[in-house]
Amino acid sequence: LGIASGEVVLELEKQQSIYTKLIISDLNYTLNFSLTDLLMIQEIGEVTDPNNYEIQGELGSEEITAIVRAHNALESDNVIVKINKNLDNEDVLVMSFGDVSNHTNKIDYQIPNSTLDNVPYGTQIPFNSSLIKNILNNNKDAESALLKVNSQGLMKLEFTGEDWESFYYIVRKADV
Repeated sequence: LGIASGEVVLELEKQQSIYTKLIISDLNYTLNFSLTDLLMIQEIGEVTDPNNYEIQGELGSEEITAIVRAHNALESDNVIVKINKNLDNEDVLVMSFGDVSNHTNKIDYQIPNSTLDNVPYGTQIPFNSSLIKNILNNNKDAESALLKVNSQGLMKLEFTGEDWESFYYIVRKADV
């Protein structure tokens, strides 16, 4: 609705006795929205928090900006959370953006201030980077943020503001 200006016209389209479409229009735009029966919408699933995240990383505003930029630089929605070696041959947490093929563009971002608890070198867990980017963008005003990953493939993003808290669970992608 943010693109409409001036007076808008609301119309409902119906097939037999059921409304199926909402049409919103102004002088320049026509927006079409499909309507559905509430009985067709699935219930929201429940998450049992495992409370044993082997991978944890603190995300400040600098890290959030870097992750969003890395996603935006490539057209892929793949990100692999993996354990690599740094220049001192120590295990480090890396987010690798791009397709998994060896013949594509990739961006690796090493997350500072991360904790790895018995996670073997070479661990790779794929996630949807578009989803992560959207969550980070919507919580960039947080005073603190924490990325947690369970080696079974569950990511938890926790954000804390002055008088609010939010958290998100993301399930790993199938092997890419």
